[in-house]
Amino acid sequence: MTARQKRADVNKNGDSGGSKRLRERALGEETEATSEQRRDSVHLNEDQLQQPTAVTSSSASLSLSSSSSSSSSISSPSPRRQGIFVEKAETRRHFLSSFSQSNPASPPSSSSSSSSLSASSVPSEDEGETYEVGHNDLKPKLDLLQEGDPGTLTGVPIRLYADGVFDLFHFGHTKALEQAKKLYPHTYLMVGCCSDATTHRYKGITVLSEEERYESLRHCRWVDEVIEDAPWVAHKDFLVEHNIDYVCHDALPYADTSGEAEDGDVYLHLKRMGKFLETQRTEGISTSDIINRIIVRYDDYVLRQLQRGYSAKEMNVPQWKGTTLLTKKYLHDVATTTSKTLGELQLSFLDLFNRNSDIRCTLRKRRKETWHRVSALLKTPFVVMGEGGKTKRGWNAAGAPVSKKLKR
Repeated sequence: MTARQKRADVNKNGDSGGSKRLRERALGEETEATSEQRRDSVHLNEDQLQQPTAVTSSSASLSLSSSSSSSSSISSPSPRRQGIFVEKAETRRHFLSSFSQSNPASPPSSSSSSSSLSASSVPSEDEGETYEVGHNDLKPKLDLLQEGDPGTLTGVPIRLYADGVFDLFHFGHTKALEQAKKLYPHTYLMVGCCSDATTHRYKGITVLSEEERYESLRHCRWVDEVIEDAPWVAHKDFLVEHNIDYVCHDALPYADTSGEAEDGDVYLHLKRMGKFLETQRTEGISTSDIINRIIVRYDDYVLRQLQRGYSAKEMNVPQWKGTTLLTKKYLHDVATTTSKTLGELQLSFLDLFNRNSDIRCTLRKRRKETWHRVSALLKTPFVVMGEGGKTKRGWNAAGAPVSKKLKR
């Protein structure tokens, strides 16, 4: 006897004799049967979809009992709508299983599974169409984290991965790794560094060797593990092998010269999978910029090395080039020294006629001393005024001549 028939019998018997308990039990059995039918419809496999069968009246009434109790049989939904519904369910289960494999220590909660899925990874109803990756999809969903989730202080550390060449390791690299390390409260940061063979094939020659670049990364305080000989494109197998939750890099499209990535972007497939987190670049500094500075001032750096004791042969520079640079340096130093000496002489000559110059101050001082000595000798000076205000010579008591014009 089905749950619907039991409920009908209860309605016929009325409320006497414990009918209320029977009615509640029938409703509970009907709800449980409906839930089981819905779960069965989600787990339909592809073979059942390719060979659809007619739905019986009893199963149809159970699946739609919550919406209509009067209908006894319905027709099965269209194969296209069933295919879309199951495709969405299979896609969601696929990403949930991949997240659980990457975190075997703790089962994924609702918050962690929702954060690992982006809108771009789920296909829409139109076949082949996917949602565009938004800017918010590349940020960590910290507001959805719960206590004990991966990445929290009470849970296991979330495993993040950043890759690159890291040639001429500079503060732009360290700031990017610092951002990746601080994306979550509890992070285990792995850094992959490409080998010389991979880098020379897809990007160009490097200044530092692969061993020197590996060692530079090991001395960075934000790095927990260095993965040597990292692949140019991080595929799904690589993420599963190293148990990587997210890949960190700036969101700008990175051209793929290897031809392995889709649409020419090394990180586009990770963005669509919801496995990508964005960091910010540091403007004004990069390995290419540093190399370009050396090339622009090539002669200056060659001359610098020559003055520090390196020979032209050690720098792969022709001997005449080194001699020419040293001669230019010598002539430049002579011209600089001569110009400085002439300038100092010119300033000294001008100082002779300055009121506060040493010579004029000395002459002024000696003139005052002479005047005081003469005044001391002239104990009773007098002046004889002549006609028109002109002075005449006079003598003091000591017989010394005196001549001074009186003030009017």
